[in-house]
Amino acid sequence: MRKLIILRGNSGSGKTTIAKMLRNSLPQGSIMTIGQDEIRRQILNVKDTPNKASC
Repeated sequence: MRKLIILRGNSGSGKTTIAKMLRNSLPQGSIMTIGQDEIRRQILNVKDTPNKASC
């Protein structure tokens, strides 16, 4: 069975740390992480511009 785990939280709340701990505790190749910036910039094709909040 496949599972989708979404980690949400404020900046600096430990999302990346938890994702790394999960990745290190599971068999190699069994987990994939996708960061918010990758989703926003590459999948949703949102361009970064000066003075624009990254939402």
